[in-house]
Amino acid sequence: MQKLQLKVGFDQTASRYHWPEESVDMEKGLASRIIQHIRSMDAQLNALFELIEEVADEAEKKKLRKHLGEVLGILHGNIEIPIFQQYRDLNPDR
Repeated sequence: MQKLQLKVGFDQTASRYHWPEESVDMEKGLASRIIQHIRSMDAQLNALFELIEEVADEAEKKKLRKHLGEVLGILHGNIEIPIFQQYRDLNPDR
């Protein structure tokens, strides 16, 4: 499965963000399906980034990049990371 490339310059390293210390409390099958759905959005999110690059107004483009970066950060930091803390084997990057 294609890994989402964060072309917006959004640094998702632990040093920049405070990831939740707790894991989630859910059944592994459900956690796996959630991860699969997030990963299936990679192509659509990359396509969205490409569309944002077509915005002529630089200030508006910068604002849209920032908002897309925030969405990516939330998906990764608030959903994926807690799942990976509970089920390390579900992390495809591990």
